[in-house]
Amino acid sequence: MIVSVVIPAAGSSTRMGVGKKKEFLPLPSVLFPKEKKTTVLACVIQAFLVSFENSPEFTLKWIIIAIPQTQNAEKEVRDAIFSSKKIKELLQKMNIELCFVPGDDTRQNSIFNCLEFLKLNHSPEQVTIHDGARPWIKPELIYEISKLAKEKGAAAPIIPCVDTLKEIDATDNSIKQHLDRSKLGAIQTPQAFDFETLYQANLKALENDFFSTDDTEIWSVFSGKKVFYCEGDVQNKKITYKSDI
Repeated sequence: MIVSVVIPAAGSSTRMGVGKKKEFLPLPSVLFPKEKKTTVLACVIQAFLVSFENSPEFTLKWIIIAIPQTQNAEKEVRDAIFSSKKIKELLQKMNIELCFVPGDDTRQNSIFNCLEFLKLNHSPEQVTIHDGARPWIKPELIYEISKLAKEKGAAAPIIPCVDTLKEIDATDNSIKQHLDRSKLGAIQTPQAFDFETLYQANLKALENDFFSTDDTEIWSVFSGKKVFYCEGDVQNKKITYKSDI
């Protein structure tokens, strides 16, 4: 199966409060310990390359990065990625094309730009979407999600909620509904999908002015198909605030 990876990294990272995009922050490589001066984004890409390097089921052909619409964005993203020499080596060895697509004002629109790029140029069988700020993703989880999506059409990792969640009413700061924690889960990325079905679902979402921060919702609402899940990883954290690093 031919697969591609989409990594949204076009946000401004204002909540970090460090004056630098979180994907560009320095982070030592877990997979290649000798590389101590890598970045958050480099660690993300390393995990995908390792996951598919010797795969008998999947051929990773394209990695698409959604980048900011700023003058030096592509250079900055390239510098962050190639802080890892191992990435350059694996891209060449695996014959993978690394592409940069201008992002947009929302995550959803940035991802659609990447899907549109793939549709016009490549149209893989499966696409996997992963947050550019989740650097601790394990190659094993990537592969498990890919296999589940190959079988079922769409898949994502979910972890149990450790806090008791409430639906709130922001108009008067009251609790609106008490939810059953045993029926809830927190979704993570990577999320893998049949490419054509996800692309068509995103087109319909745009036509209906539908907004979501999660790709599985778009899939469910506009394809009418289920998303299946496997156990996520509590270490697969998303960097949002400075303390997350």
